[in-house]
Amino acid sequence: MLSEQDTASTTATTPAKAASLYFDGLLASRWAILLFLLLGILPGIGCLTAPLLMGYDDNWVTRDNPLIVHGLSSIGKQFMKPFGPVNAVGFETGHWAPLTYLSFALDHLIFDGGGDFTPWVLRLITGVYHGVCGWLVFLLAQRLLTSAQRNQSGLAAPLAFFVALIFLFHPTVCESVCWVVERNNVLPALFGLWSVYVFTGDDDGEPGWGRMFCAFLLLLLSQLFKASGVIWWPVMVGWDFLLLRGKVSTKIARATLLLLPVLLSLYVIRRSHADTIMPPLGEGWLDRGMHSVALQLRYFGLLVWPVDLSAFYHVSPVQYGWFTAPFCAILAGTTAVLILLLRMGMSWRHIGLYLLWIAAAVAPMINPLVITSFPLQDRYLYPATPAFGLLLAQATLLLVARYQSSSQAAAVGRYTCLGAAALCALFLVGSISRSFAWRDQQTLFSNAARNQPDSAFGHSYFATNCFFASQDVRDAQQARRLQQIALAEHKKAIACDDFERLPWPFHYVLEQARLSFMLGELDRGRELCLRVADGRPERATESGTKVLALKYLAFDAKQQKDLKAAREFADRALALAPDDAELRAMSADINREMKK
Repeated sequence: MLSEQDTASTTATTPAKAASLYFDGLLASRWAILLFLLLGILPGIGCLTAPLLMGYDDNWVTRDNPLIVHGLSSIGKQFMKPFGPVNAVGFETGHWAPLTYLSFALDHLIFDGGGDFTPWVLRLITGVYHGVCGWLVFLLAQRLLTSAQRNQSGLAAPLAFFVALIFLFHPTVCESVCWVVERNNVLPALFGLWSVYVFTGDDDGEPGWGRMFCAFLLLLLSQLFKASGVIWWPVMVGWDFLLLRGKVSTKIARATLLLLPVLLSLYVIRRSHADTIMPPLGEGWLDRGMHSVALQLRYFGLLVWPVDLSAFYHVSPVQYGWFTAPFCAILAGTTAVLILLLRMGMSWRHIGLYLLWIAAAVAPMINPLVITSFPLQDRYLYPATPAFGLLLAQATLLLVARYQSSSQAAAVGRYTCLGAAALCALFLVGSISRSFAWRDQQTLFSNAARNQPDSAFGHSYFATNCFFASQDVRDAQQARRLQQIALAEHKKAIACDDFERLPWPFHYVLEQARLSFMLGELDRGRELCLRVADGRPERATESGTKVLALKYLAFDAKQQKDLKAAREFADRALALAPDDAELRAMSADINREMKK
């Protein structure tokens, strides 16, 4: 006859065994991957039929894609872009993601027959790739959780499925799944996860050189989809040094071999860059380094509490530097969580691996050596999300193990299952809700401006979108309403402390000036044009902005019959753009009027 303790133990382990049998069957089924493919589509379901965001980089992988414009035969030229004699800048020449470009070109060829683009097909296929990533996360999580807690290996498969759902449904993945161009974030993750899976192997032992070679090729492919694939190198090296036995010299040899594709990517990044590099604005090295650490914690906070989502958010040191409320709160929370996990019995090696995984995912995006205003984007957390899920799963494993032999085991098991299911459902609802923000640019940027009121980026891009939308509206009253919204958002943007850290701040100042002139705020328009005309050279000359500002000032002064000022502004503009025919004509007209 069983004792009370034995009965409780049997009751507690029976659900675990049942779950283990179910998920072992799921893993063994050849149809199991179809489930993950379907789950991968769900986070983008709200914007599946939305148009391409042509003003938000989607044009670079569709109508301006070199492999579509010039044909698939140009793939070799695309591969060789970074190795040419001149450094490349811009998406077509500097954004080195040749295999991602090729994937879009093949989709276009197969599904659109070379005609118009079908956005839902592009997003659907990206969702399928996201599902494959979820499948790989499931396999990796099962491997890690089994080795982490062998006496509770019966729960490894169910908890691995939980980790996969956290990854698939976390609201921060929406940017990667919904934004068409961001397939170049999903595909490097897919091949990076595959590389880690091959590297770690099923036997929990040291990888042989055959397995190493396969992992090497997959890591290289990850970086050919985009150089961000470099992040999987520290994950594999961390796994090797923290979890695998063997000689240190052999581990160093493996790390060196896997470093070769990383060196290729670093060379490519040095030779070509798609984005504007923002120069330091007076911050020292120490301030920038401290700020980058603060942002690492900010990203960790976004993983735990994904409510502060954005389309794109430039964060200045004032907003998330040392000793600010967000930094202190996230630091205290992170420290408390780590202490709790250690006290529960989680291995410091596993904690170290998961934290390294998260840090490796976001570190390249907040490089303190290059920029001082860091872009905070949801997509940067895409490859970090599995590590967050693993932290949760391993903590759950320890909690269940602690109560396994007590009379509370059954209750703990039930509440754990309910909590995991509730969290996954909450994330799924959040991600689907978030996907609706990607229906069009106006919805996206209004959402960004609302969620990030202290960021100039959301306000300025929402303003620009409203301004261009007003030019396409036939109803004069509706057009004026859009212009008023645009002007109000521009005023909010210019008041933000990170305005100067936008890629093209004076472009937005000039657009605000133009709107001010159109809506009758003439003094404001003149003040803003003068701000651009007299601004710092490295900022004010971007895309001819300074020339346009001087043009507006010359035209306004001419309208006000202040011909001397008009001539001065026109001459300054001509000094910057001597070949501008419109400027030459304006200058000649001003000279004629002055002679009368």
